[in-house]
Amino acid sequence: MKRILSALSILVIGSAALWAQANAVGPDTPPTGTQSPTGLTKHLLKGTYVSAGSAGAIGSGFTNIDAASNVVCPGTGNCLILADQVFQIGNTSSASRVAIILRVDGTMGDSPFNGDTLANGHFTSLTSSHAITVPHGTHTVQTVVFTEFNAQGGDYTFQYKVYKP
Repeated sequence: MKRILSALSILVIGSAALWAQANAVGPDTPPTGTQSPTGLTKHLLKGTYVSAGSAGAIGSGFTNIDAASNVVCPGTGNCLILADQVFQIGNTSSASRVAIILRVDGTMGDSPFNGDTLANGHFTSLTSSHAITVPHGTHTVQTVVFTEFNAQGGDYTFQYKVYKP
């Protein structure tokens, strides 16, 4: 009788453990229910402005990389300016943190450091993307780079895109 009870106990405990494992909710379990995304607005591209070239020596602090350029937000209402920025930078003496910043109508936006220069004479490619809402009309855009130490700028491509909601 003891053997039967022992075997039955093992069977019940094993079944309970398997049931608990099968019904566990963890990171691989998709959430139940649905939630609508917030903050998403469909936009229509109204214009793309491309600035490309090669930068030279860059001093420590803030340096304008491309020339200030005008972009147009047509019609009435607001537009979204989206800047996709790719910039090559290097150094031969010391590594330096780098931030790529969007300036719109003379005002620089916030930007975290995007990366570091290499101190071995090689270049690294850094990217950044910034978005800002502006009223209709003509606006000036420009890319500014901040470095802690002197550096050498390389090739760059900046795309300024104007969208209407």
